[in-house]
Amino acid sequence: MRLSLCETVTAGPLASNHVRVVGPEGLKLGGGAPGAALCGRDLAKGWDLREINAQEIHRLSQSINDAGRPWVCRPCADAALALTGAGG
Repeated sequence: MRLSLCETVTAGPLASNHVRVVGPEGLKLGGGAPGAALCGRDLAKGWDLREINAQEIHRLSQSINDAGRPWVCRPCADAALALTGAGG
């Protein structure tokens, strides 16, 4: 299973990123990411930043950005770690 670090089309510079499962459409680096993030948030045709693995997801979900938010949405991180079998 391929996972992507992604942003919604309405993301601000210090918003938490989300995680989605990459389907047959592949990475959508220029926008048009379909569906919802693992937390259920509609991506609204946002974009993928890069492919990401479970270890990176865990690390980024524990790291705080300048706005005091986790770099990765914690519900997305929890769902991704459960899907990959890497959860606690």
